[in-house]
Amino acid sequence: PGGGGRIGPRARRGFARGGAGLGCRRTDQTGKAVRRSQFGGETVAVTVVYARLPVAAACPMTMMKFAKLNAALTAKKFGRLLAVTVDPENDTTAVLKDFASKIGADPARWKFLTGDPKDVAHVAEIFGVLYYPANGQIVHSQAVAVVASARKRAQTDYGYQWEPKAIVTDLANATTG
Repeated sequence: PGGGGRIGPRARRGFARGGAGLGCRRTDQTGKAVRRSQFGGETVAVTVVYARLPVAAACPMTMMKFAKLNAALTAKKFGRLLAVTVDPENDTTAVLKDFASKIGADPARWKFLTGDPKDVAHVAEIFGVLYYPANGQIVHSQAVAVVASARKRAQTDYGYQWEPKAIVTDLANATTG
């Protein structure tokens, strides 16, 4: 956790390919508890989100790409999507439900997760994402991770340059081992 009484991930460390999965308590946009075991061994693409973010180059762009990814995965009938908030104090289940509805996310395939700030910070740390409050907003780095069915991280793309087609390929490769 960060200093000054705020909760956030520790400074990013290197994470080996095949690192940790999602071992924290989370709640989705419907208010239901979510566990990794619920996905029946499917591979999952994970990113972070911040529902109040006004910058079109960040979360809205990522959610547009995730919408394309959702369409591709639905057509191919595999894979799941998780978007973990980095603003759990404001991104309540009701806020995330509204946000997910506006972008057409199907809660059966695409979960928006919130939870205790310490658990959210732990998930961010696992995936090497840093975030912190600044000027009434949450500044955060961007990543999309593919988590294989064996709870191992198969691939992580940092930044905004990733493409949905490449993530579909990563998900398929992680599925076949």
